[in-house]
Amino acid sequence: ASSFEMRMVGTLAQPEFFGSFAIQNTAVNLQRFRVAFDRVVAIGTASGRRIALSSITARSTAGGDLTASGQIDLTTGFPAMLEIKANNVVYSDGRIFSTVFDSDLTIEGPLLGSPTLRGSILINDTEIQVPSGNATAGILLDVTHSQPPTPVRRTLQRAGISPAGGEATEETASLNMDLDISSPGRIFVRGRGLDAELGGAMRVTGASPNTQTNGRFDLIRGRMDLLGQRLDFTEGTITVTGDLNPAINFIARTKADGIDITILLAGLISAPELTLSSVPQLPEDEILARLIFGNSIDDLSIFQIAQLASAVADLSGRSSGGLASQLRELAGLDNLDIRTADGQTSVAAGKYSQENIYSEIEVN
Repeated sequence: ASSFEMRMVGTLAQPEFFGSFAIQNTAVNLQRFRVAFDRVVAIGTASGRRIALSSITARSTAGGDLTASGQIDLTTGFPAMLEIKANNVVYSDGRIFSTVFDSDLTIEGPLLGSPTLRGSILINDTEIQVPSGNATAGILLDVTHSQPPTPVRRTLQRAGISPAGGEATEETASLNMDLDISSPGRIFVRGRGLDAELGGAMRVTGASPNTQTNGRFDLIRGRMDLLGQRLDFTEGTITVTGDLNPAINFIARTKADGIDITILLAGLISAPELTLSSVPQLPEDEILARLIFGNSIDDLSIFQIAQLASAVADLSGRSSGGLASQLRELAGLDNLDIRTADGQTSVAAGKYSQENIYSEIEVN
């Protein structure tokens, strides 16, 4: 149970507090940052208009643990100086990516204004999903709230919705950032036939959502599968923008039916564009026909044209992941690669057993 031993002196407009407190097993929901915590335990003391937090522990509702300590002034904006450590905390935007990370951070400045977040973040595991073309976010009904009571208005504000419907237009305070983000690997990008792993480091500075980034994550391994045709990526990068909508740039090169083919998948990960080019130069549908079947599109059968349409659906995002992707998820693997060459088929299964230890078994 929570306990308080407090004494308040001064005026109601500017009270001062003296004493100690222990808050047990409560919950905190930070809608602004899309995170929520339960099992929150906070122990501290109050001296005048300052609260000293000797210990805060919490569990993220999505997974992972957090500890913190520091002080908060009970003045305008609640200026604070907090040290925060995260261990295997899970964060997801609910649409494109989810990540597991450790961190050593500080927050300094007014909590209700524009505080500054500094420190380092180590990414342990990240899944970035290239959305299908038919993927949509949750649909909110266009409802106008007529004279909503205070609790309803407060809920609308937390959800970023105006009483008249649509997104709220009132300005919200920004979060200043100075972060070093690193990951030796285990940043996986999947979807639309793409399966790639990247690693690297970057620095994020500036005020959200208009932050500046320096650095990127580079390709470790990657491939694309189209109707049994395997394309290995030779280049690949991810850069992160301020609105957490990463930009990708993947390039695969191959030869088919006497032509050199280059495949480029680039753009914001929410809506990347795929471009096919060749030497000698051919139309994209002709390139795809020669890539998949080794024949001109004029020589394809009706069944092959139907298969070609299926491949186009995969590339454009109108199709979900294939069998290999489903098997990988069911088996809990980080990598499942089915390869066919010269009439022989092999299966490679890989998984990270520890942070920097990757094991793979390949069976013919």
